[in-house]
Amino acid sequence: MVNWTKITDATRHYLKQVFQSDDLILSYTDSHTPGMMTPVVIRKAEDIDSIILNPICTQNLAVYLSEFFQNDIQTGKPVKGKWYITVKPCDVRSVIQMMADEQILKEHIELIVFDCDGTVTNKNLKELFKSEIRKVDFNDHQAKAETLLNEELTADLSGLYQVKCSDREICSIPAVNEFTFIGERERFEFSGTAKNTAIIQDTLTQEECFEKVSAELSKCIRCNACRNICPACFCSDRCVMDKPKLSVPYITKEITLDQIFQYHLIRFYHVAPNCTACGECERICPQGISLSIFYKYLHRMNKHLFGDESGSSDSDRQKLLSYRFGEDLV
Repeated sequence: MVNWTKITDATRHYLKQVFQSDDLILSYTDSHTPGMMTPVVIRKAEDIDSIILNPICTQNLAVYLSEFFQNDIQTGKPVKGKWYITVKPCDVRSVIQMMADEQILKEHIELIVFDCDGTVTNKNLKELFKSEIRKVDFNDHQAKAETLLNEELTADLSGLYQVKCSDREICSIPAVNEFTFIGERERFEFSGTAKNTAIIQDTLTQEECFEKVSAELSKCIRCNACRNICPACFCSDRCVMDKPKLSVPYITKEITLDQIFQYHLIRFYHVAPNCTACGECERICPQGISLSIFYKYLHRMNKHLFGDESGSSDSDRQKLLSYRFGEDLV
């Protein structure tokens, strides 16, 4: 079990040793909203002590790396030193895939991977304590909360972790790229072969699958949260879904089931080669749509048809994104 105080202290200690004046750190800190953490960019050594790591560090910080890199290109003022990023084991593949997709330069990146038993969302914490929380602390699998009524409550977290945390293959770390691990690294060593987890396509008929998908997508309000949070969806500023005046006759911004289907199918097939199943789209969805229905299926298809596992290499382009000169693309 993870001792979060030790993990936080060890991470701060390591960063204080390696940090130079031109470096940048991307990590987590207190959001002052109980049950939530916020991403933080650190440019000064004296701010390293603001880093806090715990089970509510739910965000995949990889999505911010592309923004930093694009800003460097546009402003012509690149970060001169290293970019240190603290990531959970389940988020390592996202960073590695971004290197392969040339969205970030791997020579700039230093991964600090920290031990983790699982992450818990703010929504789950509120359901657990059934009260508004003033403060919450974590140690091992325990959460200790202080409520607005000055009650002190303690609860076990083991049954509240996100669904993706039960799939240990997502947490396995590929044997590529140098990184520093804080905690018990052996628990997350890459196995080399990923087992297929059960998905609805294994047990339901085509008609039943369509009904299930329709029921889920009918909740969609086209807010674009899933697109904006996705590390693999890095062309959002040029997204065809935001440009209805283009000569794409079948795409509109109407919230109808056929348009919702088109939005999600286009988006998922667009990111299929570089989706690492980090689960951010499902976590951030305000409607609670089970978007894993799509990405788990596309993950398996990509592996079976092309022998690819997204995020397993920091240099190999994915098959669906690559072709040879003269190859028939139809």
